[in-house]
Order: sequence, then structure tokens, then C-alpha cells
Amino acid sequence: MNELAGRWPDRHVAIVRELTKLHEEVLRGTAGELSTSLANSELQGEITVVMAGAPAPAPVSEAVVLDAIDDALADGATVRDVATQVSAALGVPHRFVYELALQRRTAKP
Repeated sequence: MNELAGRWPDRHVAIVRELTKLHEEVLRGTAGELSTSLANSELQGEITVVMAGAPAPAPVSEAVVLDAIDDALADGATVRDVATQVSAALGVPHRFVYELALQRRTAKP
């Protein structure tokens, strides 16, 4: 639990002990909270740890994408390479970046 708390202290976690048995126990909280509360205790029996998924990344504005496209085009990259690089760097769909890069390239003299 300490490793989880060290890496993702605010991630929600459920620890289930003796699942489907008479003495079933469920502990819920953040990884940091559970690590602290379980620091001096030793859980025995069958244990299952369930952790919440990572939060969704913040959306990237079109202006940021266009700036990255303009920079890459200014360096002489092809539209295909620009789309690959920018989509990987910013986590936006390749097709979206490709279409914007194509528009930017044809709009520039």
C-alpha cells in the first residue's frame, strides 16, 4: 500500500478482505489515507485491491495545436510528419491534426 500511496496518493482505492466470506471487510479511501491507517496493522487472509483509473487528461485547445503545427511546418516538416509529431506530443487525434496542418500549409504562401 505504501508504494501505491507514494506514487498516487490521491487516487481512490478499495481494499477488500475475505471477499464473499463471513468476515468480509471493505476499506475505502485514497491511497494515502489507507496507507496511513494501515501502517501499523497487518492484513491477513485473501485481499483484493481495487484502484480508480487515472483522471482524464485536460483537453488541449485548438490554439495550442495550431501553434505546434506552425512551429513544425516552419522547421520544414511534411504535413504527415507534423500530424504524427503533434498528435503524439499533445495527445490529440492524428486525423484532426493532419487536417489542420493541411489547411495551414495551403493557407501559407
